[in-house]
Amino acid sequence: MANEMTRRSRRGSRAVEFALILPVLLAFLFGIMDYGWFFNQQIAISGAVRDGARAGSTTPQDEGGDPVLAAEQAVARALAAAGFRGEVQLDAALEGDAPDQAIRVAVSAPYDGLTGFVPVPGYVAAQLTMRMEDQPGVGE
Repeated sequence: MANEMTRRSRRGSRAVEFALILPVLLAFLFGIMDYGWFFNQQIAISGAVRDGARAGSTTPQDEGGDPVLAAEQAVARALAAAGFRGEVQLDAALEGDAPDQAIRVAVSAPYDGLTGFVPVPGYVAAQLTMRMEDQPGVGE
């Protein structure tokens, strides 16, 4: 009889311990999910910015090409290929003069998180400046 009593009390204490540990385990699980998705979005935007800056920096300006337009189109293609959904702020511009002309590409987007149970950054963003390979008036 005493043996049966201790078995019941152990079973009850296990349930109480599980009830105390469950919120901590769920917080870890939701945190892993939210931050995993955040880093996925950050990598997608960083790759898109890199692709856009590369496309813009290699667009020949002497032949009437528009490096800014090429960068914007490359960013849009890269984000679409990555399956990125959401509002994106894109800023691409030429900076400086030859022979030190560069293109700067910056992208930012709001980020809400998946679960909403853990605090996450409010946006994902990336910026890259790359020197133009073809600069008008240089090497002529």
